[in-house]
Amino acid sequence: GADGVVEASCDRGGEGGEGVGAHEWNVWSESSEQREWEEIEREEVEREADGGWTQAENTSTSPRGDGVAPPCPPPLPFSDVSHGEEATLVRGLCCLFLYRALHRHAVRLSRMHRHHFHTDAPRAFGYLTETVQVKGYLAARELEVHGIPVDCELAKKTEEYFERKAVDAAQKLTEFSYAVGLLRFDVHGELVRDEATNKPFLDKDKLQDCLFYAVKEMSADPLFLDYHGPLHADPQGLELHKDPHPVKWMRYASFHPFVDAWVTFEKHWHAKKLAASFATAEGGVLHPSISKCMRNGRLSYPEQVVPRDCELRHLFCASPGHRLLSVDYNYIELCTLAAICEHEYQYSILARVIRANIDPHSFTASQLVGMPLESFCALKTSGNSGDREKYAQHRAIAKKVNFATASGQTRIVVPDVKVEQAKAFRLKLITSIYPELKIILRDDTIMSLATNLHCNPEAVKVNLSYHGRWNRDTVSEIADVVCGNRCSSRHGYPLSKKWKKQVWDGLALINRNGALSEAISSRAGSPTLHSVLFGKFACTLTGRVRARTTYTSALNTVFSGLAADGAKLAMWNLTHIGYRVVGFIHDEIVVEVPEEADLQHEAALVQQVMEESMASVAPTIPIRSTADVADRRCLDPKKCFSDVGTLLPFMPQEMCPQRIEME
Repeated sequence: GADGVVEASCDRGGEGGEGVGAHEWNVWSESSEQREWEEIEREEVEREADGGWTQAENTSTSPRGDGVAPPCPPPLPFSDVSHGEEATLVRGLCCLFLYRALHRHAVRLSRMHRHHFHTDAPRAFGYLTETVQVKGYLAARELEVHGIPVDCELAKKTEEYFERKAVDAAQKLTEFSYAVGLLRFDVHGELVRDEATNKPFLDKDKLQDCLFYAVKEMSADPLFLDYHGPLHADPQGLELHKDPHPVKWMRYASFHPFVDAWVTFEKHWHAKKLAASFATAEGGVLHPSISKCMRNGRLSYPEQVVPRDCELRHLFCASPGHRLLSVDYNYIELCTLAAICEHEYQYSILARVIRANIDPHSFTASQLVGMPLESFCALKTSGNSGDREKYAQHRAIAKKVNFATASGQTRIVVPDVKVEQAKAFRLKLITSIYPELKIILRDDTIMSLATNLHCNPEAVKVNLSYHGRWNRDTVSEIADVVCGNRCSSRHGYPLSKKWKKQVWDGLALINRNGALSEAISSRAGSPTLHSVLFGKFACTLTGRVRARTTYTSALNTVFSGLAADGAKLAMWNLTHIGYRVVGFIHDEIVVEVPEEADLQHEAALVQQVMEESMASVAPTIPIRSTADVADRRCLDPKKCFSDVGTLLPFMPQEMCPQRIEME
């Protein structure tokens, strides 16, 4: 490890005060891990000997010429099966051969990175977490097949509701003098609509002109610069107007009226489309198409399954005779981050905060505002609405700072917080609140380049530094050259030909990786070459390895991927014991329970299964969750109890379906 990690381990000596020194712990850990892996490999050999096809059964020679015969099945009676069954058998055998070949690579990769894993990871989760991913796939497939119940009648009314709001928002765009020609009207003064989508027609070229005008106005606004910073410091800000995607512009909506009106129009029309898809769900059941395993380990849902609008969430309802039981993990990604810090550095203040049953977001907020924790938490239950609002606002800011910092973002944009203040919050977070984050966030770009170029790290620093200086700007501009960018992504100025020549000359001089010689000598930058040169491995405690990740992706994968593995196991275990899962969004699982069931008992059982499943991937950190019951999905449900302490379904004071019908 780095010197700073060793010093931190020696100084603190673990959680108990004395503990073993860093060097002693490393020796003990290596020897114990080695014994574990040798035992696992012996089990693999025995399994091959007992259940697999042995060398004696197979007399063919290996195409690799290594003397090891490939596995071969006994002859199958193809004459006794139909053509369809024969094709199924052949596909199954091909999959088996492919699996056995890939299994060798999985074992090799696991051995290379085993110091990042739990000691028993291969046995508990399979090599490269194959067991977890298969269980997650089967549970997600079960959700796809059974589907999610929706209220089709209310969906039709919701579709009309959002269409009216979208048209009203479109009319506001005509109030801007520079937006003349953006919308088109017929002879009757009605909006011209696209024939295919029925959406009000917007001229794309005119929209780019309007957004360019908005960028110029925002860039000259002192308030915008205070709360967002200059647009050239934003990787997407240089040519933002050329990519009119509403999601990228949402952060700027509060700074410019035209952007706000256009984003509102697009948001309402998008909600209208989602409501239309719910209204046409066959049999009142929506069958989503789920991407079973993304590179970061998560399941990826279509947006229709995770709508942000309260009006759309209320369209998800329980089947007749059932209620929706929703269980949400509490700050689970901070729990997995704490588990990683303890595994890597044997120390974590974040872990101590969680063990003390303290909300880490509230703890961070109290430290940022300089209030005692007890006084800050008292604001939550204060009789003064201003105090409760203050608590919610500061906790939301702390939550944004926590996750943005842990994900490797150095430039954090927080609503209602100035840029300089956000920088100060981040610095305080990694130096005094959770100092272990400073270690996990250290920049190892030099090591990544040296590893991929097969050279010495010192050679990278000497030949690629800018006038002897090596800092974040240097790294960023080397990456810009390799990626093929014409301008600096951090500062916006054009990259000089002299600097580009120095970068390519330096790379050609220190490169010892023959596979990269041609790409470097061509001096043609591309995102692919960037991922090869700057990419690094990211490993979860469960044993999954992700290659060619960026700095932020690597940081994100280790803790969010670990949480995803635990959530997949939870969904599988709930499905396995008979629950019908009708929703799974990152850290929340929704199941259906009968109306006459003991809701208190069902909630306790589901929470137990989910917490134990997550504890299997983060065993050193206490896992907690929150349950609520409702007839429909809600944006912010509350846990409700009767006078005798029985869990009751949550019924908000103002139901969105009622408001939609009234309007």
